[in-house]
Amino acid sequence: MENDCRELIAQQGTIWAIIRERLWGLMAGEVRQETGAAKVYRDRFGWVTMGLGEDRTLTADLRVPRLPKSASSIGVLPLLGVITQRGHEGWFSSSVSTEAYGQAFDDLMQNDQIGAVVLEIDSPGGSVYGVSELATKIRNARGQGKPIVAVANSLAASAAYWIGSQADKFYVTPGGEAGSIGVFSVHFDETGWLEKMGLEVTVTKVPEFKAEGYLEPLSEAAQEAERAAITGYYDQFVDAVAAGRKVSKRAVREDFGKGRVFRAEQAVESGMATGVATLEEVLSGMAKKVGGKRKG
Repeated sequence: MENDCRELIAQQGTIWAIIRERLWGLMAGEVRQETGAAKVYRDRFGWVTMGLGEDRTLTADLRVPRLPKSASSIGVLPLLGVITQRGHEGWFSSSVSTEAYGQAFDDLMQNDQIGAVVLEIDSPGGSVYGVSELATKIRNARGQGKPIVAVANSLAASAAYWIGSQADKFYVTPGGEAGSIGVFSVHFDETGWLEKMGLEVTVTKVPEFKAEGYLEPLSEAAQEAERAAITGYYDQFVDAVAAGRKVSKRAVREDFGKGRVFRAEQAVESGMATGVATLEEVLSGMAKKVGGKRKG
């Protein structure tokens, strides 16, 4: 427990777009990222699969499609685990990098063998760094001839929903969840712990706001500054979801859960998702559509 607390304290100042219930578990090392998950679908149908290589970067595994000759390949890009900007950062035993994911996405969009792209998502979210840039990249790629569809299989929360909502369509599996629109940060006042340890710490700093909140309670001025930073990221989040889902910003703020996670049916009713479908159903449907277009 003491080590877990130290890990939590070490992450002060990070602005999170993640489910709060998952944060402590992640700090305790309960990170789940099975990049090979759902691979049975891709092997059976001949999808292009993406996975983490030994160097922890996303790499493409291009397979010969076993679809009808009239159908194009479907590029499946998994967003599985905790989201960070560069992946495998700090105390995370496993994470997905927004930078590597963006590069893999570009590769699929530029690959002539690929007729459509599926973002398979199972993530509680993560840090906000790099998320806005990745979301913008995906939204800007819409309308370039390749359908982009996101599937919450089974969780697309916070930063993960921020990213997934930028696809042309967004589906949630029948037992899945999506949402948790919002950001937060955590501050620990360590003064009580230091006092119990018999330690007196003096922090010398210049200028006045340098290292504020470090080994001291968070002042009202520091709280206001932190709130302003969080509000800025939240506004980016809302703007992106509104643009991606083609709804008003007010709808995102008022109807999309106000920070809560929705079950599949709730997500569709509120406008957060296009529909409820399994990954296999989405892949099969897209293969037919893309194949039909090629016939024409």
